[in-house]
Amino acid sequence: MDAPRIKLCGVTSLEDAHLCADAGAWALGMIFSPDSPRRCTVASAEEIGAALRRRLELVGVFVNAPLGVVTNTPERAALSIVHLHRAEGPSYPPQVARRTGGQEMKAMRERTRADLPALEAFHTDLHLVDAHVPGLRGGTGQTMDWRLLTGRRPGPPLVLAGGLNPPWAPTRWTARRAPSARRG
Repeated sequence: MDAPRIKLCGVTSLEDAHLCADAGAWALGMIFSPDSPRRCTVASAEEIGAALRRRLELVGVFVNAPLGVVTNTPERAALSIVHLHRAEGPSYPPQVARRTGGQEMKAMRERTRADLPALEAFHTDLHLVDAHVPGLRGGTGQTMDWRLLTGRRPGPPLVLAGGLNPPWAPTRWTARRAPSARRG
């Protein structure tokens, strides 16, 4: 079995991007939602993309963003994956794919097994599942009930998010040098 690939999200600076890459991340997530405390500016994303685009996957996280914003940012920031998070319909990702030529990842916050068919309606390159925490959009660090995924039909590769800890670690494990994504 292959080792899990790790995507670290909420990266806002080149310094932190290098730390994540040096730690062995498969992908870096940069959040472009204006109201996120971990928002990355397009200028910072361009700097990160120029330095690391050949070293790992660069993911842009968009929350209910207009199509023009979603399709203009990947080229500027050398994004390889567009992560769509929230109310986009199943016809939205193919439009993004046609305009960017990159991969798409659709995210869903799972509450019950009944949420799976909604995610399966999205024919994207990757599916991401995260815990549903009332009042919060994502990035909560909460672990979802993985049993909700039993019975999932074959489809795009699955990306797990939130509360992922080594089995030996306490419930809230923190790295020695956490990236500065929380700095604002």
